[in-house]
Amino acid sequence: MKSLAYAILALGISTNVHAAFIDSSTFLTDTDSSLDWLDVTATYGRSYTDVFADINDSATQTTDAFSLSDGWRYATGDEFNALVSNWIGTTTPITTYSTVTYFNNEIDGLVTALGSTIDMWYQINTGGTYEEKFGYAPDSINITAGLLDDEYIIPGRRYQAAIFDDDRGLTASADTSTAHYTQYGENEVNLDYGSFLVRDTNYKASTSVPETSSIALLGLGLIALGMRRKHSK
Repeated sequence: MKSLAYAILALGISTNVHAAFIDSSTFLTDTDSSLDWLDVTATYGRSYTDVFADINDSATQTTDAFSLSDGWRYATGDEFNALVSNWIGTTTPITTYSTVTYFNNEIDGLVTALGSTIDMWYQINTGGTYEEKFGYAPDSINITAGLLDDEYIIPGRRYQAAIFDDDRGLTASADTSTAHYTQYGENEVNLDYGSFLVRDTNYKASTSVPETSSIALLGLGLIALGMRRKHSK
């Protein structure tokens, strides 16, 4: 019994919970919408076409820590707004695709959970962070930018969403989110964004991980079978 309590305690420590969110390191679960959000940095520097091809190809990336074919798909602007709304706990859901401003560091943790794509670019290209490059205080600006499924008015171009956590003190509040921040061609590769990918939270449980109740029933069945054999002998 004590071992079980320790196991439950360890599980609670290993996951980072923000209200109705669970951070599982490589993806963030929004329990309100029942969606997993893949870290945006996992698809950093890849075009929409490239990522979309892997999503629909079960043979790709089988040796990676995750596979894009494991139920992932491109998120929409509405789903992006719902993610931000649930994170800040607003009673009035965000419905605009334009810029929304936040105060009191409401959105900082979401950028951290999904990964800062601006830091990825500078770490790869300069060996340091954006702050180091331009002389700002450490961790004073983080940006998560990624492509969405929403198609721009011009066919072949997709909208990009972005979350800014800007603590440089240049304005009263520079923390913002924008569902339709800008747009890029589907084959275009830019090294300052990734893709916002989601999947049904129950995907893994229903396809590759046995449910706890099923494991328990299997265990009881094996015990009963063993007892029956012992009795017959």
